[in-house]
Amino acid sequence: MYQQGEPLLTDYELKATGKSVVKLHEYYMIACKEGKHSMIIQYKEKHFLSDPNYFLVTWADLYDLFNYTELDTSIIRCWAL
Repeated sequence: MYQQGEPLLTDYELKATGKSVVKLHEYYMIACKEGKHSMIIQYKEKHFLSDPNYFLVTWADLYDLFNYTELDTSIIRCWAL
């Protein structure tokens, strides 16, 4: 279960991820110490074939993404369609 400011992954799990995930996790840890509860993501037209815009990603959403299971993956795929 998500707890604000607690690591999203264990050290062992982080070692198995790529550099981008490690950097995102570091950003999350710093942002939590600063009292932030989310981050704003900007996307371009090419990403969703629509006008450029922004959306909000909460840390709880990021936790869910980092800790998904096979069933969760199927649900995310269906939702993304």
